[in-house]
Amino acid sequence: MKTAVARFWPKVAKTDGCWDWTASVNSKGYGLISVNGRLHLAHRISYLWAKGEIPEGLQVDHLCFNKRCVNPDHLEAVTARVNTLRSRKAFATDERCARGHRWDVPGTLSMSGGKRRCLACRHDDRQRANAEFEPRPMKHIDYRGELMERIIRAA
Repeated sequence: MKTAVARFWPKVAKTDGCWDWTASVNSKGYGLISVNGRLHLAHRISYLWAKGEIPEGLQVDHLCFNKRCVNPDHLEAVTARVNTLRSRKAFATDERCARGHRWDVPGTLSMSGGKRRCLACRHDDRQRANAEFEPRPMKHIDYRGELMERIIRAA
């Protein structure tokens, strides 16, 4: 079985800036990897390997505001308050949806209340739902509402 390190790096698309996680993400858009049978956030694992333990009471913040980024140079251990203040500031300049697709006019559906929906995510969700759909077997009912199977068995 491959080590976590051997499984980690093939799932990273390195560029001059961000190193994007290309494998599974959670509902908030952060990369996920299984290490020793437990799911971990990919950016925290990258920080751990590059910079050591995350100090008690601190969180790993993305300086680049890209939730999929695992580049250790873009990660910093900060307090929850600093992380929250930075994320609120970044909300107005958010360029990607939770799954990492870029927001752009043709790929974005404007919703009520100023919300927006990524059309690529909507398409992926529908494809997944259609692939998982299994129709239930139909039951034949006669005019009195009885199951035809019951009538056939009695005959």
